[in-house]
Amino acid sequence: MDPPPTDEPRAPPWRREDLFRAAPSDGSSGFVRGGRLERISPWDLPAAVEAGAVLVWTPTTPWLAVAAQVPELRPAVLARAREFARQRMKSSAIYGGLSLAIALWQSMQGPEAGPSWGWFLFFGFGLVPFVWAALERRSQVPERVDWSARVAEERFALWIASRRTPTTFALVGLLAAIFLLQEATGDVAIEQAGVRLDLVRQGEWWRLATSGLVHGGFLHVALNGWTLLLLGRYIEPLLGGARLLAIFFVTVVAASVASIAWPPDALAVGASGGLFGCMGAFVACGWRGRALLPRRVFRAIAIVIALNLVLGWLGRDFIDNAAHVGGLIAGLAIGAFVGGRRFEPPLPTTRASRVAGGLAASGILLSAAIVVVRVLRS
Repeated sequence: MDPPPTDEPRAPPWRREDLFRAAPSDGSSGFVRGGRLERISPWDLPAAVEAGAVLVWTPTTPWLAVAAQVPELRPAVLARAREFARQRMKSSAIYGGLSLAIALWQSMQGPEAGPSWGWFLFFGFGLVPFVWAALERRSQVPERVDWSARVAEERFALWIASRRTPTTFALVGLLAAIFLLQEATGDVAIEQAGVRLDLVRQGEWWRLATSGLVHGGFLHVALNGWTLLLLGRYIEPLLGGARLLAIFFVTVVAASVASIAWPPDALAVGASGGLFGCMGAFVACGWRGRALLPRRVFRAIAIVIALNLVLGWLGRDFIDNAAHVGGLIAGLAIGAFVGGRRFEPPLPTTRASRVAGGLAASGILLSAAIVVVRVLRS
């Protein structure tokens, strides 16, 4: 069991004054680039912030500070945010245009063109990101900005960026290795590791776990791997690698159970049920720790879940929505109990988390071994 919380909440590291090192005491101004201090005149510092500098110092800051903490640099912070949103609008318009062309081509080809994944890509990688970036750009005006929240978000982002996520990279590497095996052996891995109700009833219960390591194609594994990297960037530093493994493994199995319940005759594969489980656990934990986590981070994960549920409906011809919902519900349930009565991130590693992580790692590695052995024997 995790230790019970104390009466006073523990201040997260990104809120501590000494999160960054002390600023030079020579009365200079500057910014941090590549881990080095770059001195610059006070008049040129706003231009550096607009160009991307986040961590700065001035004669009035005893510690290195995020640019949003310095009132005279806030116009440059907003200008940088507007330009970043404009670039995202531009890239989303390009992706959306290409996806729309694919979707229209598929529509003209008729049913023989297969599932209309072009509309899925247009909505998920074109329209929604474009609208999101446009709204973000319009919000970057002084009267709409909560600067205390902006400071907390930037400090949190820098703290997250400084954390290592070896467990996440190991999981993504395992998914990539299994996919390379698939590419070398054709569709054998899907047949030997996918989950289906009749196969589980025949005693092949291990398919509930192995199905999460196998994918239906390059786009499938690429999207899942990219999503896992994004989620792990936050979950591993806040919950720990052991808890990430446990959440992923348990929710993959839960997603497989939901998948064989509806529709029971489909052969299902993919790690997306575990990814929805990770998102659900993070949202549940984040809700309990919302006084400590930046609101934007918690809100972004909740929006991503809603967006993916909509994308699942749009791609219902080729997406296993039962697995997504099953993994999400399991993740929400797990997240409701992670960390005890009160969630104070980052959580320390405990004996319970080490045991859970060790069991999950053993289950994942055993599942991978089963996939390899069955594929090579077939």
